[in-house]
Amino acid sequence: VFGPGEEALAKLAAGAAVTYFLEEEGETHFDPDFSFAALGDYLSPVPLLPVTATRGCYWRRCLFCPEASAPTHPFRALQPEQVPSLLRDLSRRYGARHFHLTDNALPVPVLSALSSRSAQMDGLTWHGFARFEEALCDAELARGLAKGGCRMLQLGLESASPPVLERLGKGTRPQVAARILENLKKAGIATYVYVLLGTPGETQDDAEATRAFLEEHAGVISFLNLAIMNLPRGSQMLDDPERFGIAAAEPLPETEPLGLYRTFTPAGGWGREEVRRFLQRRLLTTPDIRAIVRRTPPAFTSNHAFLFADLLSTVEDRLC
Repeated sequence: VFGPGEEALAKLAAGAAVTYFLEEEGETHFDPDFSFAALGDYLSPVPLLPVTATRGCYWRRCLFCPEASAPTHPFRALQPEQVPSLLRDLSRRYGARHFHLTDNALPVPVLSALSSRSAQMDGLTWHGFARFEEALCDAELARGLAKGGCRMLQLGLESASPPVLERLGKGTRPQVAARILENLKKAGIATYVYVLLGTPGETQDDAEATRAFLEEHAGVISFLNLAIMNLPRGSQMLDDPERFGIAAAEPLPETEPLGLYRTFTPAGGWGREEVRRFLQRRLLTTPDIRAIVRRTPPAFTSNHAFLFADLLSTVEDRLC
């Protein structure tokens, strides 16, 4: 089942056979119904509702991401100026004051609407994914987001090596990412930064550039997710493996017809074992980086990290 699974799941629950599903063209609804949910029964210290302002990904060029290679639904979005109103309405209906914006990445117009309409948020709070878009270098935008309830942004850095970022189609630059992290820190917004090691064509020097970036900017990173890449089965990198530093890619085994990822051999010898050793012996032995990892919630990870972010801010305020 590709794309959003709600309709496919409903069909399965009704006893219908579903072997493939792709959302058809038509109206997309952004007003969820949580009337079935007893919010007080969930494992969370506060009621929290998942909401999306968009479906699909507006970027869809990252070659390491299944969103760019799988036959998913087209990008669709709620009108940006309607997002604050939607959150207020859901809060009135269900009593929740915090929202997890589950978009692949919140587009800049949505962020701008949440920032410029901060007074309409009525004390609501939220967290969600965003790209390292240069617009987030704007201090006024960041202050508006914080005033409008943004407690944390999840941001995919992946690498601090420009050649790696260009090869992956990430569309971001380390210098811009650094400015954004500084800006969000000043505004009081926590950051959950994702790093992806072992991408095709990456070298140890590339990984060292990422390690140096994390060490230099450790003071403006709240939480870290350090991962080793799994290559999506339909990645465009497999169309031209030599260009992307792939010596060979193992075929999907017949026992895993729905396997999401492909095993590959890097052309330069910088493989999973080497990356794992680098992660353990270089990244995690750097004191400032290790300190970030140790305060990253080990069980709930990013889904509840905003709660830890509030606690972290309180501790920092007392230390200052």
